[in-house]
This record gives sequence, structure tokens and C-alpha cells, in this order.
Amino acid sequence: MLAYNLIGSSLVALGALSIATMRVRANWGLSALDRTIGAQEAASEHARSRGSDGGDHQLGDPSVAELGGSMGPRLIIVSNRVAVPEPGTKQMAGGLVVAVKAALRNRTGVWFGWSGKIDETETAEPRTLERNHVTYAVIDLSKNDFEEYHNGLANRVLWPILHYRVDLQEYSRADHSGYMRVNRQFADKLSAFLREDDVLWVHDYHLMPLARELRARGHLNPIGFFLHIPCAPLDILRTLPHHDEILGALTYYDLVGFQTENDRDNFAAYLLTMPGAKKGRGLTFEVEGGSGRA
Repeated sequence: MLAYNLIGSSLVALGALSIATMRVRANWGLSALDRTIGAQEAASEHARSRGSDGGDHQLGDPSVAELGGSMGPRLIIVSNRVAVPEPGTKQMAGGLVVAVKAALRNRTGVWFGWSGKIDETETAEPRTLERNHVTYAVIDLSKNDFEEYHNGLANRVLWPILHYRVDLQEYSRADHSGYMRVNRQFADKLSAFLREDDVLWVHDYHLMPLARELRARGHLNPIGFFLHIPCAPLDILRTLPHHDEILGALTYYDLVGFQTENDRDNFAAYLLTMPGAKKGRGLTFEVEGGSGRA
């Protein structure tokens, strides 16, 4: 069985994942379905250690401080789009950019994802760039990949459904196929440079199946996921065609984080509809996996 936690803060989730990784390092040779990560206790310890100012802001969060040390495994941050700053220009301070810069402060890591460019030329490995002490690894997408994965299933289906607007979704089999294909491409490109002790932090609805693809390629690394948009209630989530292939793929992550407790609870309700699913201690859930082991 796979046990993992749903935590309503990306930085707390990431800090907890790193601590949990240290706690279970001796067991990491087991399959993903054999591991149990007690990260909720780690998150609670972080919460208790916050300062009197409440500590919920990103730069003051103890999870960031925990990740700021120079020791420990390499941090691989994965997002749909990577905002690589141009030389001599100031980078826009969006929420993800601020979180990434804080997490990579004094720590070895890589930010991987789509460059934002459309190019039909296929390359074997990502392009690597260094900007302001951050390493970026980027790939281009073909026009077809962009239309089916990004503009298609991600933005015309997942975005409206997760925002409670089933009436706006425009599902097509071609877009579904493109979405899964690009997630496989991301996994292939990541596999080219992943190390055994890397910790991965994956972002947003574009990459829900990514952990499953990485597990299929033999990667046993700890992988966390954070959803940056709402998560609709169960009855709406189940309107997504083949929802088990996309939303159900989140069970291959070790940690899943949401913006609010309501979002977390909505996904927890979805989890409990999956075969063999049961609620564990605290915010931990156990879901049967492909190995059939209990």
C-alpha cells in the first residue's frame, strides 16, 4: 500500500517531505507501494516551531529555512513553464518564483520544465542554463504538443473542472492523448539527469501523472506535488473523463499539497472512492497500488 499526506501548504509539504525522506532513507530501496512516509508529524513539528508572527508567509516559513541548508539531497523543482530570466533583467516575483528561489537558497537544485518556446526539433536532453545562482533545465514543445497538452486538456478541461465550471470544459480524446504524451516526455527528459537521492517537487495540474511515469521508469525518489488552483468536490471531479487515469495518478506521489483545507478535503473524499482506499492516522491515506500488495 502507498501512504501519503495531504497538506494545505506547499512549503510545509516540501519541508515535511525532506524530513520524511531522511527518516525513511533506509527503506527507500522498497517499491513505491511499500513505502510509508510519516510526514504529517514533521509538518506538525514545523507548525509548532513557527514564530509569534504566525509564520505563514513564504520567506518566514520554517520549511524554507529547513530547505535552505547546503547539506542534503538535491532538490528538483518541476513545473509546466520555467521562467528563465534574461541576462541583465529582473525576474518577475510571482508566487512560484519566490518559493523556488527561497527553496534553492544555499542548496543544490534544478528547476525543470517547458521553456515557453515552440520548436519541432526534438532534442535528447534538456538545455541547461545558469541564472542568478539557479540552474534551469528546459525543453521545447512541438506545436501539436502545445495545443493538445497545454491549450487542450490542461486549460480547456482540467482548469474549468477544478474551478467548479464543468459547463466550460471541452474534452477530446486527442487532447487527452497529448496530455499523457507530454507527461511521458517530461519523465523521459527528467530521467536523463535524475540521481537516486534527488527530492522532486512537482507543480500544478499540467503534471498530475508525472510521478506515475517516473515510477514506471524505476525512480524511487521522494516526490511531492502541489496544486496551485482549487480542487472541486467529489461529484465534480468525477465528471472528468478517465478521471482515475489523471486524478488517480496523484496516488503515486508521496505528498500532495493544496491551497486550502477545503481543497484538501475535497480530494480526500475522492481518494476514498478508490478501490481499497482507507483513511489512516491524521491526514494519511492508504491506497492499493498496482503491485497488489496490502
